[in-house]
Amino acid sequence: MNYTYKHEYLTVNIPVDYLEDAPSLLSTKLHEWWNTSYLSDLDPNENIPFVTEQWLTKHINTEITKEAIQKIKDANPPTNITIKLVIELLTSDNFLKLEDEIDNVPMFRPYITTPLSDIEFSLDTYIYNPNTKKFESLEIIDQETLIEERLSPEIINEFYSFHQRLLQATSKKLKLYTAQPEERIDKWNKQGFIDKNSYFTDSLQRAEYYFNPEENDIIVFYRIPENQLIMTSDAFSAKEYVTLNNVVIE
Repeated sequence: MNYTYKHEYLTVNIPVDYLEDAPSLLSTKLHEWWNTSYLSDLDPNENIPFVTEQWLTKHINTEITKEAIQKIKDANPPTNITIKLVIELLTSDNFLKLEDEIDNVPMFRPYITTPLSDIEFSLDTYIYNPNTKKFESLEIIDQETLIEERLSPEIINEFYSFHQRLLQATSKKLKLYTAQPEERIDKWNKQGFIDKNSYFTDSLQRAEYYFNPEENDIIVFYRIPENQLIMTSDAFSAKEYVTLNNVVIE
C-alpha cells in the first residue's frame, strides 16, 4: 500500500505585546494535540511543562527574539495590525521539536481583521536574521488581494510603510527591468512617472519570461529607489517588485 506523506502544522501565534501569555498558549495547544499524537502514551501533565520550558528558554525569551521585537516596535506598526511571534512546534517529519531542534531564528506575522470576516488575515511572514540583524519578507500579500479583502487605501498604505521601515529600505536606486507594452512605456515617459503597482525584476532573464510579443511588449530598465518598491518574490534567482506609489522618472 502506498502512503502519501503530509507535513502537519502545530502552530502557536503569540502577540509580541503579550509574550507573558506564551506559557499558557503553548500549554493549551500542546494539550489539544497530545492525546491524538504519537506521544499519547506519555502523560501530558508531566511532559508538556518540559516542552514549554524548552521553547521559553531556547526561543521566546532569548536576547535575539527580544532584539527582533524591539526592532518591530521601533518600526511603529499600525495600531490596527497585530504582530505575532510564530511558533511552529513540529519538525518537517511531524515530530515535536525538542532541544537542538528548537532554533533561534524568530518568525513573525502581521495580522489584521478584514471587513469581510471576523477572521484574522496574515499580511506577510518575516524572518529575523540574527547575523545581519535585519528582517526578511517571505510572502507579502499583494495590493490587489488587500483591496479584494476591502481594506481601505489608508490601512494598506500604513502597512506598506511599516513594511518598508521594518526591512530598512533605503533610497538606494536599483537597476530593474520590466516587460511592458510599448504604449505603456511611452505613457510613463511622457507623464514623467511610473504608475503605482507596476511590475519590475532585477533579472533580465526573468523580464524575458514575462515578455509577450502579442501585447507589443518591449523590455526596458529604470533605476528606482528601494524604498519605493515592495518585493513580491525572491525565487528563481530573481527578485520581483511592484512600485509602492507613482515613481518619478529622473
